[in-house]
Amino acid sequence: MIEADVCVVGAGPAGLSVSSVLAGSGVRVVLLEGGSEAAWRQLADVRSEGEDAYPQSDVTQTRGSGIGGTAGQWSYRMNNVDADPEAGERGCRYAPLDAIDFERREEVPHSGWPITRSDLDPWYSKAQKIAGLGEFAYHPNSWSTPQAQPLDLDPSLVETQMFQFAPASIWVRKVSGALQAAGVRIVTDANVTRLEVDTPGTRVTGVHFSRTDGTTDSVRARAVVLATGGIETARLLLMSDDRVTGGLGNTKDQVGRYWMEHPLVRGGMLLARPGAKLGERLKLYDAHWQGSTKMMAKLSVAPDRMRREGLLSTSCLFLPRHEVIAGSAVQAYTEIRSPSGRGSGLLHQAALGARIALGAKNLLTARRAIAEQPGLDLSGWSRQPDAGRFRVFEIVHQTEQSPDPDNRITLDRDTRDRFGRPVPVLNWHWSAEDRRRITRSRNLYAQAFSEAGLGEFAQTDWDGGQPRLLGGNHHHLGGVRMSPDPATGVVDADARVHEVPNLFVAGSSVFPTGGSVNPTLTIVALSLRLGAHLVKELPTL
Repeated sequence: MIEADVCVVGAGPAGLSVSSVLAGSGVRVVLLEGGSEAAWRQLADVRSEGEDAYPQSDVTQTRGSGIGGTAGQWSYRMNNVDADPEAGERGCRYAPLDAIDFERREEVPHSGWPITRSDLDPWYSKAQKIAGLGEFAYHPNSWSTPQAQPLDLDPSLVETQMFQFAPASIWVRKVSGALQAAGVRIVTDANVTRLEVDTPGTRVTGVHFSRTDGTTDSVRARAVVLATGGIETARLLLMSDDRVTGGLGNTKDQVGRYWMEHPLVRGGMLLARPGAKLGERLKLYDAHWQGSTKMMAKLSVAPDRMRREGLLSTSCLFLPRHEVIAGSAVQAYTEIRSPSGRGSGLLHQAALGARIALGAKNLLTARRAIAEQPGLDLSGWSRQPDAGRFRVFEIVHQTEQSPDPDNRITLDRDTRDRFGRPVPVLNWHWSAEDRRRITRSRNLYAQAFSEAGLGEFAQTDWDGGQPRLLGGNHHHLGGVRMSPDPATGVVDADARVHEVPNLFVAGSSVFPTGGSVNPTLTIVALSLRLGAHLVKELPTL
């Protein structure tokens, strides 16, 4: 039996962030981590079911373990074509959620957080520092230069915001090393098998785990924090049901519900109007360094427009396409805009997209170019001396998914892993209403581009006018959502599990809604906030 003040389960950015606050306050912390990534791969199975059947390989392969958690799987190349002292370093994009993402939106059922963006702003600022980011500045005015300016678009339709980038090594090596130096006990190869509770079932009294060599142990602590991700956290609560029917925090059947992703949608091609110099005008929207910070801009629908039309959040990213495709696209664009070929509306966009696709299909060199240039690679194209030559940009949308109680994690108790834990089952679908909302947002982007004289936004990969899902962004959100009422969620505004006073949750599983940006900055901010709350509340727990 290991004794501690706080037991944190999971050593990804959430668990590491909570532990950093606790360790800095002299709290005795034991941090349990499942083991190496290689060992975890044998235990990460998830069965995917449902109307759309979320790709099983995606949901299984993107669950991470080891120190750093899923940060160890981040794939963005920090160096790209820039000079980076750590060759091969990998990282990810960071951005805060917008104020509207925390609001209850009448047109989006089950939306709304019990906290506001202003509640989280002080913690966002602290999160910047621990994550190795620049200043807490995500407005383009902080990053614009004479060579890289935000697009001059109708602010009632769309607005420009920023991403920042930071490397995974911050979590995989730096933060964990600092925790060990501060006296945090990190136990690896600790695969948690159940949470022990007292007889009334209202307090966690032990965290039991098994090692791969077959030995077992447990931790007794005054408070327990689950920081095990958007699937594993729900599984741990559901399978800890020996004293509480249905699992901990699940008296209202809420654990595992409202599971979400960030659907990735191929929007179409933006075709430059003659003389628009599109490549020059989009330099801010490419990933590039400014001083010690790597950043890039994105477009979003204006918040007032979102409120007025009941839209979901979207991020609009620009990816340059090969000159062979550009030639075919511009030729189709010119012909359709001629007096004899001009069209309008969605039919015009569909016809233009068909011409682009047909032109590219008939060119072997274009096929080869596509194969050599992965569709979602942010490659630092703006640093090329002839960046202005790009006349066609593919647009990809990272989108919000509305919370749905039928999207959920359950357990297959007849199928178990080597430690006897039931395999999680993900039932997931992407609703027709969400697709409609994304279609409307796409049309607002098209309107803004056209009015600004940038060019034509042609749909090239949509199904009957509706967005085609390329996949998820591997952002596992919800399942243990934050809510003031146990009838609609699992944890309260302090991330405490309803009806279990010494059990808390850190990570994206508590998100009531997910916005459309990468969740890590919000995960870290919430985790730092939780750590400070625990320091204050620990004497009474």
